[in-house]
Amino acid sequence: MEFTSRSIALLVQDEPVSLSINTELVTPNEFYDLKQTDAGDTFQLVLKDEEGVEHVDGVQFLSETQILVTLGKGGRPVVLDWSRGVAEDTSGVVEDTSQSTVVAWGNNEKGQTDIPEGLSDIIAIAAGGEHSMALKADGTVVAWGDNEHGAANVPEGLNNVTAIAAGGSHSLALKRDGTVVAWGVNFDQQIDVPAGLNDVTAIAAGGAHSLALKRDGTVVKWGFKDQISQGGQFVDRMAFPEGLSDFVAIAAGGRHSLALKRDGTVVGFGNNEHGQSDIPEGLNGVIAIEVSYFDCLALKQDGTIVAWGGLYDRGKLTIPVGLNEVTAMADGAFHSMALKRDGTVVAWVFDDEGRNLGQAAVPAGLSDVTAIAAGDGHSLALVRKGKAQ
Repeated sequence: MEFTSRSIALLVQDEPVSLSINTELVTPNEFYDLKQTDAGDTFQLVLKDEEGVEHVDGVQFLSETQILVTLGKGGRPVVLDWSRGVAEDTSGVVEDTSQSTVVAWGNNEKGQTDIPEGLSDIIAIAAGGEHSMALKADGTVVAWGDNEHGAANVPEGLNNVTAIAAGGSHSLALKRDGTVVAWGVNFDQQIDVPAGLNDVTAIAAGGAHSLALKRDGTVVKWGFKDQISQGGQFVDRMAFPEGLSDFVAIAAGGRHSLALKRDGTVVGFGNNEHGQSDIPEGLNGVIAIEVSYFDCLALKQDGTIVAWGGLYDRGKLTIPVGLNEVTAMADGAFHSMALKRDGTVVAWVFDDEGRNLGQAAVPAGLSDVTAIAAGDGHSLALVRKGKAQ
């Protein structure tokens, strides 16, 4: 039995939650199923435990093409992967994460592209200003590169991590219990996680601020305040607009942020000197968002990318002609990348010789990529090398 859909809703504890994904084919099996909604235009992904009971105890988004779920009380986590258009899980065909390889290229002034020897079992990656991070399948984190302010100093004993984010010079980790751990530079309180913050489902790290998306669809921001005077009072224009909710994804840039709503529209807030917070008129059908210091990217349901903002129009906003079938994006300070459905990567760079540090020079023959990340001047790719029965 096969269903074809461009819009999938994930059923989490009896409440539908949008799954940011671009897929054409999902094949149900004994471990999960797709059920058409009453409206008939979307499908609910329903996970089953070992006894066939339909429920999900824990869900974590790994990327635009992967979610991590725990089946049943005390069940083992499995990864469902749509990067090839077909949902795969670790029930019948097990992803051999020990053969997952991180590939890096671009600026290496601070060792950010020096992959730690023996690094394996990786399920997610993140690239900051000049440091890199990797999340292992056992819930631990590895970081390398610039450590002047401790961004690569992973807190001792940190475990049960389900997502990571790398900022300008700070790092974030989301734990399975919905809490957030932060470390690195703290000049602007970007690692001062708000007291009592919980029920977090996604995190984002910007130049000097941090974001958390809560299970109720609201967004929490802390760190750098871009203050302006209004009516005799100083106002933080980077503060998340009050009264808004129903968000499913977040992205943090230099001094601005984006949030993706369940209906496929985007909200921008923060500094707007380069138009980075001005959402293009009529933009909808968005399934993923990415931002850098001055610009923004949106991935649409049809697999194409829309860009806006930008520090002058010098090529970074020019999406390569014919680029489609994109499943994930990454936006660096002066370059952007797209992961295609066939597992290949396309990159383009700001047209300035002084800013081109090789970060857009995708290694020849790079394929079977499942995730990408972009830093200030370097790039990362997670490559799937094999499967084990």
